[in-house]
Parts: sequence; C-alpha cells; structure tokens
Amino acid sequence: MAILKGIPVKPSDAATEIVTPTGAAIITTLASSFGRVPEMVIQKVGYGSGKRDTGSTLPNLLRIILGEEIRDQKKRGTAIQKEAIHVVKTNVDDMNPEISGFLMETLFENKALDVCYIPVQMKKNRPGIQIEVMCRKEDLDNIVHIILTQTTSIGVRYHECERSFLLREKAFVKTSFGKLQVKKITNPDNTVRFIPEYDVAKRIAIEKRIALKDVCNQIIADANPRIQSTGPNPLDRD
Repeated sequence: MAILKGIPVKPSDAATEIVTPTGAAIITTLASSFGRVPEMVIQKVGYGSGKRDTGSTLPNLLRIILGEEIRDQKKRGTAIQKEAIHVVKTNVDDMNPEISGFLMETLFENKALDVCYIPVQMKKNRPGIQIEVMCRKEDLDNIVHIILTQTTSIGVRYHECERSFLLREKAFVKTSFGKLQVKKITNPDNTVRFIPEYDVAKRIAIEKRIALKDVCNQIIADANPRIQSTGPNPLDRD
C-alpha cells in the first residue's frame, strides 16, 4: 500500500493478494500515467495466467498491450481530434445576475474550455440558470472551487466524457482591413477555412463605424477566396 501512494486503485473481491510489492514497484516506476486505454496502433499483445485461486469472480489473468498512440488524427486522413474532458454542472436560482458575467470571465481565465448558461425552472417554480462548464481533468478541482466560491451554489455535479473537435489554431491573413488575426479551422476532409476573431472584428467595427456583421462577412470573404461576400464591400461606403 505504501508503494501505491498517489496511484489510482480499484477494489477487488479477491480473497488473496493480487498485486505483489514487486509488481507494484514495477508499475509505479515505469508507468507515466494511469487511465483508459488510449487510441493506438496495436503492435504486440501478451498474456500471463496465474495458477493461484484468488476467489475472485474475475479470471487470474494479466494482459499487456504494446502500441503506438495516435496523437495526430491526420495520420488517419481526418482532422477530427478526440480527448477526454469533464463537464461540471450546477443550478442556481438565488444569484445576482451581475455575477454571471464575472463568473464566466473568471472561468475562462482559469482554463475552462467552454461555459454556458441555460434557463431552467427550479423548485417552487422559481426561474434559475444551469451553469455548465467544460474543462480538462487537471483543471477540474480549480473550476469546482471557483463555482462554489463565486456563486450561491452549494454543490456541483460532474462527469467525464469524450469530445470530438476540429483542429484550430491562430493565423494571420491579409484582408481589406489589413493583416488580421483569425481562427484557422481544418475541416474533416483536411481543407482549411478561416473565421474572424470576435475581438478583432469588434475593434474594426467601432473604429470604422461599420456594422459588425459586415466586418465579419468581409473578413471571411477576404480570408476564404472561394467564399463570396453577400453584400457590398463596407469600405466602399462614404
């Protein structure tokens, strides 16, 4: 047990020892992480069968799989990525709405992947909101702490799930407004498209007194030559 400190373990119905000190030492020394079997290209598989009757409902077998982890989904001809994340939820019906904006900003500053507020009807027919946050496992405890500290919630629930998403990265493209930062999205067929960054488009809309939708449409048309603008070039206006 001392050797396994800090290592995730599961209970067993076995009546005898099923992990020896030597085995525990090997695992804790050689393994860099613990969790689900990752997506990989299997190279070798090995089995070991124990002779001892452990009294468990599970067979006394050990299987080791050796493989190469698939880190870049492009190797399989697609830009769709996969990862395990946590979804955190809580419902509140007695919180000052002004706190919601500050909470969302704080969550994003602390590595939340996404935050959304959903209107819900709660007990005694009181209107409230469901706070839903997506985050990675290493950020879970901090996200939960922020929610319980910054809101009137007295409890949260969370679960692990898988998500699929497209490759995205920052890029700079030439537009009618100059060289701008945009999001570069790689589609499932590995074609590329560019979409405006909200803060960048907002700044241009304010500076040039142009409708935000027109700024976004123009950036999309300039960054994606195959996409035609739906309206006149906003720079042609007086």
